Amino acid sequence: AQSPLPALPCGAQLDLHESATLGLGGQVWWPAAAALCRWLLRANVRGASVLELGAGTGAVGLFAAALGAKDVLLTDGAEEVVELAAVNVERNAPLWRDAGANVRVSRLLWGNACLPEGWSDCAASGSLILGSDVTAMTGDHELLCETLTGLLAAK
Repeated sequence: AQSPLPALPCGAQLDLHESATLGLGGQVWWPAAAALCRWLLRANVRGASVLELGAGTGAVGLFAAALGAKDVLLTDGAEEVVELAAVNVERNAPLWRDAGANVRVSRLLWGNACLPEGWSDCAASGSLILGSDVTAMTGDHELLCETLTGLLAAK
């Protein structure tokens, strides 16, 4: 499906699959993703390592990959949503394949002391932690803060 995200500088659009049947909130793109993608158009992400928290469809991380990020890790806590993000990685791979970007998907439960695999390796160089519309319930805020603290300590 054609996404409502901004077009990439080359004129292409991400092709994002959504799933209304998951009922988890991460199965569709949210308006903040479009706003963050517009910000990414102005930022220089070429060569950066990007970690997307609560990736859902993966829209923001995939957009960063298409803009030249070298290493992108999409994470979400729900296995079904991780599978959806993996589908979107495959659907959009031609946008970054020639640039040699490494785009991966991993499950990450917030509040867990375990960092996503490979994060400490890529955190040493220019890296971004991105997330848009990642919490719908205030109970998630503390877990998200714990996760961010662990990720930033690894830098």
